[in-house]
Amino acid sequence: MSGKAAKLRNLSARRSPQGEDWAKFPNFSYLPYNRTNYSLNFVKIIDFQPVSSYYKNMIKHLYIFRHGETDYNKENRTMGWLDIPLNDKGISQAKDLAKVIKPINLDIIFSSPLSRCLETAKIVAESANTKIITNDDLRERSFGVFENHLVWLTDDPSKVSLDLSQDRIVLLASDMKNPNFAPENGESYNDLKHRALAAVIDIAKNSEHKNIGISAHGGVARVLLSQFTDFPFGGMPNAGYIKLDWDGTALSLNEHPEWFLPFLTPNGVAGN
Repeated sequence: MSGKAAKLRNLSARRSPQGEDWAKFPNFSYLPYNRTNYSLNFVKIIDFQPVSSYYKNMIKHLYIFRHGETDYNKENRTMGWLDIPLNDKGISQAKDLAKVIKPINLDIIFSSPLSRCLETAKIVAESANTKIITNDDLRERSFGVFENHLVWLTDDPSKVSLDLSQDRIVLLASDMKNPNFAPENGESYNDLKHRALAAVIDIAKNSEHKNIGISAHGGVARVLLSQFTDFPFGGMPNAGYIKLDWDGTALSLNEHPEWFLPFLTPNGVAGN
């Protein structure tokens, strides 16, 4: 390993989000966010594996967008792997997104197979005349038994209510903030992170296309954004998108998406 790569790996060990053991997932490194003068020098997701093919070395641009609104989004009801379609507003949002994406001339779109993402991808693809490939690893985090429920959070243990016969359940906020916490029959945040990052890196490395669309979920977008910032915010609005650039070895976020700008301050980025 080069000295530079070793330095990146060591920084990763010191500054990794949630204090987890990055040695378990060595293909990604975390660098501190530069808060000076709206710096675009965010971290890079580094792939240390040998690069041997032309396609892996191609400069590529990945446009990761979130699906349009669903009725469950409107109600703040937990979806996870439930297959909930777009509502009328979500369809309109997807059409607006398609107008923004069309000038980019996407070569291909990879999509979560869940209908809210696939519907969004089809609307964007129709505008761009683009092929769609589904990828299970782009699905939302599975929330197991919490799906189809309204999930409220509390800091008071006496108010926790996990009666699944009720529409509303109440969880400890500290549990949901724990990256290793997994609901029964569901995934932890770290489970989601590992599969989503691996899926996006695999697409970047192995696709033969230059301009790539990825239709995914809020959780997947949150995972990606968390690699480029050192603050706890990571949300993306319905039908919002970010652009990541692949240089043959790493993914970088080199532009602030428009919806991200309200979170910037003169000193960098505001937290929650």
